[in-house]
Amino acid sequence: MKRPLPGQGPTPKQEVPVQDGLEGGKRRKATRDPLPKYELNTPIDVIYLQNRDKGIFKDPPKSSVPEHMKNRSRYCQFHKDFGHDTVHCRNLYAQVMLAVHAGKLGQYVKSDEAHPRQDAARTEKGKQVQTSGSGEQILRIVPTIVGKPELTHDQEENQKYLKRAEGRAKYLKGMGHSVNNVVSGEERTNAAPIIFTQQDLTTVRQPHDDPLVIKLQIGSALVGRVLVDGGRSIDILFLNTFDNMGLDRSALRPTCQPLFAFDSTRVCPLGIITLSVCAAERSMDVDFIVVDCQSSFNVIMGRGWIHAMHGVASTLHQVLRCQSKDGTYMIDIKGDQASARKCFSAALKGVDASASAAAGDG
Repeated sequence: MKRPLPGQGPTPKQEVPVQDGLEGGKRRKATRDPLPKYELNTPIDVIYLQNRDKGIFKDPPKSSVPEHMKNRSRYCQFHKDFGHDTVHCRNLYAQVMLAVHAGKLGQYVKSDEAHPRQDAARTEKGKQVQTSGSGEQILRIVPTIVGKPELTHDQEENQKYLKRAEGRAKYLKGMGHSVNNVVSGEERTNAAPIIFTQQDLTTVRQPHDDPLVIKLQIGSALVGRVLVDGGRSIDILFLNTFDNMGLDRSALRPTCQPLFAFDSTRVCPLGIITLSVCAAERSMDVDFIVVDCQSSFNVIMGRGWIHAMHGVASTLHQVLRCQSKDGTYMIDIKGDQASARKCFSAALKGVDASASAAAGDG
């Protein structure tokens, strides 16, 4: 037991200061409100890409993991760092949940009470008139995209329609350059065969290895630089073209599955929109996947549309040859070799060249 030094009184008992959050010198466990959780209709990485420039998300904290321990095969676009995928980012998930709870991202919730998506920047809704000169917009370079996004619950009717169309469509038959395409719906064994002859090459610049690039009336816009690609299972509309057609982003329906390029690059679609495509005496509704990436083309039409047109695309003869509705005669959609070569040149020279190549493309 300590005794006080001479001249000093008894040692006063020291009191432990009570700070905010402390009781009896012990720190109280901080309590947090539970994180609200909602069932989403879209992956969080797609939600982030569609809304990252709207001021909804706060900058995430920097990772405390040493650089040599980070998984270099996984990259988070939200953190802009390696270590984990964007779709598995916990911080992004928490911010998405809080934003939904605040009423900012209600369109991504699987609920009838979700807030409808609005785009204040679109003041002239429904204005889709576009001339052929302005229809061919300048876009940039894109890797080849493969894959087929899964449709959401709201698109079940479209899915049923596609299945019925696939059931009606039949494989093309024939030899060499001759294909006899049986017209769907009714059996027409006397349907005119689709044949390509040497005569078709008289108007084609030879020799060439050009892709088939055409013009199409999509909605109420005449759009150039449309690539016909029979190796693709989906129809793609690039965001720059979407905007230049005067379409409203609120019309986009969400899709859950990303697309992948040949180099495994992940491409997240912004959504799906149904537009009418008029060609070869036909008008049909086509579901376009809208993507925000670089391309020297405005639109890419896949084999589903080609089959629905009862057509055969020949890059050699630079024509999409389609049967008429009754199958008795042929209707040709000619390719534009000059436009195809400008697109190819832009793809080789890079993004800067695509602008100059498209400037004089009529």
